[in-house]
Amino acid sequence: MNFVRNKTRLIGDVYAVVRSLTLRDKISKWAATSPVEIENNELQRVDWTVAYDGENLINCQFYLMRCGVKTEFCTEVHLVTMVSNGDTERIDAFSKALLEALRVNFNKDWVIGDNELNAGVFRESF
Repeated sequence: MNFVRNKTRLIGDVYAVVRSLTLRDKISKWAATSPVEIENNELQRVDWTVAYDGENLINCQFYLMRCGVKTEFCTEVHLVTMVSNGDTERIDAFSKALLEALRVNFNKDWVIGDNELNAGVFRESF
């Protein structure tokens, strides 16, 4: 089994991101798809089973972590999508679109770069 990994950075703490990935009413606000099954394994990992192309199911694992020691309000999300067949390119596009929708929900147009992680908006003085 192969996998595809993509990542994004979000404005918000880990708890806010977990809520957006586990509560169906919050998922419906940003995602174009609805997971068949949601499993909150740990504080920093959420698993989805998603229907893809009608009958095929894919497993999506969201790993969450703070962007840095002093960046309380920035969360990095890594999405690992399991691919059982050779359709890696389509699953990669699906994963990127899912993360982009999540990023737009939190950040609007802002794509957080490495050089912006020391911004005052991410510190506890927010």
